[in-house]
Amino acid sequence: MDQLVVGLTQASLWVQVPVLLLVLIPLAVLGAIVLTRAVDWLGWAGHLLASKRKKD
Repeated sequence: MDQLVVGLTQASLWVQVPVLLLVLIPLAVLGAIVLTRAVDWLGWAGHLLASKRKKD
């Protein structure tokens, strides 16, 4: 692991940028999916609570 870090810090930008993109893009996609699922779930839970309040 240490060799990887040293290798990346000494590598040129032509190596660093694609490696960073390969790591950051999937993380950003996963973060977006988690956020949209959380917002969707909160909206769904809010809808259920609102419908229960209307029945009362």
